[in-house]
Amino acid sequence: MTKIISATNTQIADADYAQIVGKTVSQKMIKLPFSTCDNCGGVGSLFFNIPDDKARSRTMINGGFVNAKLIEFSCPVCADAADQQKIVLAQLENSGLKEGEYEYSLKYIEGKEGKQYLHRAAQDIVDNILHPSGFVFTYGGYGVGKTGAMMSVITAACRAGVSAHYTTAEILLDEIRKTFNNKKDDSAETTQGVSDYYYTVRVLAIDEVGDERVNP
Repeated sequence: MTKIISATNTQIADADYAQIVGKTVSQKMIKLPFSTCDNCGGVGSLFFNIPDDKARSRTMINGGFVNAKLIEFSCPVCADAADQQKIVLAQLENSGLKEGEYEYSLKYIEGKEGKQYLHRAAQDIVDNILHPSGFVFTYGGYGVGKTGAMMSVITAACRAGVSAHYTTAEILLDEIRKTFNNKKDDSAETTQGVSDYYYTVRVLAIDEVGDERVNP
């Protein structure tokens, strides 16, 4: 059995509905290009912002900004664990991450000495991953956890149905260099094609910028 959230006209399972009934919430709806479900946009999950004074992120509810936490429920209309896993896996396979990095999470630096600021900054991005915007520059010495945090943001985006890609400055420049002698009518990749791809990714993480391996 499912319930209908009148404010959003979205079906939601009884157990999940009970968690938010009586509260003013805002729904974050995303829609995949190959969507087959109008209830969740084809993501397999429903996302809601619930007011929470302890939350670090803020969102607009009822015309004003309030502290809120993002919660996720399975879509009762199309939720199928196997299908949802296929969607997430497809996102991860196109993310630039290696298979062994698909499970990266910010939990690995949570509470670690010297990594509190990094964790807080990265968590703020994850909390608003459905509507990514702006630029974030992370810097610090070796072992701070920059790469792991960036990869964790990418995995969080993929699992939320947001297009994301991780690369390094060295790899990015190498991809562009390889296109220099290719013509537009060639079947090979062009410089414009490479740049167009990276422009369309909603969350792009470029690691090792300024690294000694990258020629100035």
